[in-house]
Amino acid sequence: MDASTIARKRKSEPLSKREHKALKVYRTRFSTEVDCALSIGIDRLVLGRVILVGSGSPETIGKIRKVLGTA
Repeated sequence: MDASTIARKRKSEPLSKREHKALKVYRTRFSTEVDCALSIGIDRLVLGRVILVGSGSPETIGKIRKVLGTA
């Protein structure tokens, strides 16, 4: 079996540049990162990583897109 013929399953999904910017603006509406994360339904550390890197698990990105209205 040739490894190059197997399609890899992505574990991370990127936000578009527009969505990433919108998430940063959305974050500024809250006094703490915890409040923002709770409003989205994700962990504070996950939110911080998505803001920093611009990608995350498909489930997390789906929740973020739903809150931003881009889903």
